[in-house]
Amino acid sequence: MASTGDSEAITLLWQLKRACDASSDKSLPYIHFSALLGNQNYRDSTLTAASNSTDQAVAELAQRVLTLAPTGSLLRQVDTGMKHVEFDQTTEFEASVHRAKTHRSRRAILAGIGILAGIAILVTLFITRLDNGPSVDHIDGNIEVSTTWKAGKRIVLNQVVFIEPGVKLTIEPGVTVLGQPGSALLVANGAEFHARGRPDAPIVFTSAQPIGSRQAGDWGGLVLLGDAPTNIGLGRIEGVPETEPLGSYGGKNTEGSCGVMEYVRVEFAGFEISANNELNGLTLAGCGEGTIVRHVQVHSPLDDGIEMFGGTANLRNLLITRPGDDAFDWDLGWTGNVQSLVVQMGRDVGDNAFEGDNNGPDPDAQPRSAPTFMNVTLVADPNASRAQRAMTLREGTAGIFRNLIIAGFKDEAISIRDRSQELVESGALSLSHTLFVTDRSSRRFDREDPAAFDLASWLQQSDHQNQFVVDPAYLSGALDPIAPRFAPDVGPALAAVASIPRGEFWNGGARHRGALRPGSAESWMSGWTAFPPN
Repeated sequence: MASTGDSEAITLLWQLKRACDASSDKSLPYIHFSALLGNQNYRDSTLTAASNSTDQAVAELAQRVLTLAPTGSLLRQVDTGMKHVEFDQTTEFEASVHRAKTHRSRRAILAGIGILAGIAILVTLFITRLDNGPSVDHIDGNIEVSTTWKAGKRIVLNQVVFIEPGVKLTIEPGVTVLGQPGSALLVANGAEFHARGRPDAPIVFTSAQPIGSRQAGDWGGLVLLGDAPTNIGLGRIEGVPETEPLGSYGGKNTEGSCGVMEYVRVEFAGFEISANNELNGLTLAGCGEGTIVRHVQVHSPLDDGIEMFGGTANLRNLLITRPGDDAFDWDLGWTGNVQSLVVQMGRDVGDNAFEGDNNGPDPDAQPRSAPTFMNVTLVADPNASRAQRAMTLREGTAGIFRNLIIAGFKDEAISIRDRSQELVESGALSLSHTLFVTDRSSRRFDREDPAAFDLASWLQQSDHQNQFVVDPAYLSGALDPIAPRFAPDVGPALAAVASIPRGEFWNGGARHRGALRPGSAESWMSGWTAFPPN
């Protein structure tokens, strides 16, 4: 049972959350109460921000909690079954908080019991919801010994969890991993990760919130760290405290492996751990050619869908839907390959389908980002409420882009900037055999500096064999948020295509533009993908 001081701290922290929710101080972060109780670092940073608020009531509450100086997980110090709850703003708990505040000076212990009783009701409901089906395991610390998450299990991540170096985590088909606010799963450099689902039993990483209440940013996401080259040497992953020794990546091992991911969905990720500092749905940092990422969907992340920080990893059969920022982002010298990628931008969220960089401070840093993309479909609503681009390529990235379909997009289809423009002229950056579809003939390309680089003329050179179609109905079914149809009709998608490179990674049978065979009803995304609204 919690001590009197801890009970008072829990009470004040709940009041602080409510005060922040109601405050007009826009600098205050949104507070996830479960993380506030269970994560010391999250609590400290939140209290620091709140104590400096211009809202006097918020600042005073934060100072009172700081005076109590609670340490460690407050969830752990109450009944062990209570640590897994994300507290709702329920009448029962508000009443308990009110009683604890009113009678604190005379009946602190009874107030603590009242709070615990209210929490217990919520815990019972929560556990009943989870246990009405597969058994549940809660993960409260790093994975330090090799472990298998068995088929049929539900795994609940209660905090940031590292798979430590030398340790292997195996996830069997059909496992569901539920992320609480503030949680994430990170595969440390030197760890082994094996998540191989099946079309009929995918592995699903998703929010621990009830269906209907889930949203982007409910939990952190999935991060794979390796020892392949980057152009900054050793790096530290975004979204993890700088004091975390397991957050580093990079090295010289081009053939290294960050693990195996097949038939995996990642949903509602991208928890904001501090202002403008979010994890992505799936992050690969310094991952080598031995990494296997195939048949993976990232759905409704708060930040990017997939981000590559250097490395040489290859990815195939990818679906990214409703990203909060960019769908596929790369920088720091990534030189891998992608084949068969579909991006569906949301109507009211998202910026770029592709955002490619090399290195901002040093755009010529080596190795230079130079990925190859084959058979890609990028779709967006031309009437979206946000300005969106299919590609923004800048800061020295090179790249080869072949056999794409780019449809919709309210802003320019492609923007090539600064040092990357020079790479077009040298041939290190090229795009060909691509179908551009729009509802209007204007604003296909970036026009920021037409005197320096005429992108439109370059793309329309006959030897590039790009095709431009004005057809508002083409691929309109791909915009359906619940049951999208990404396969194009037979026609322009079967026009001249570039040859597929040879090699074990490549599917040489993809002799079409876009990620899916034209006219096909079944495809590589059948059976295991999903498009939940919340």
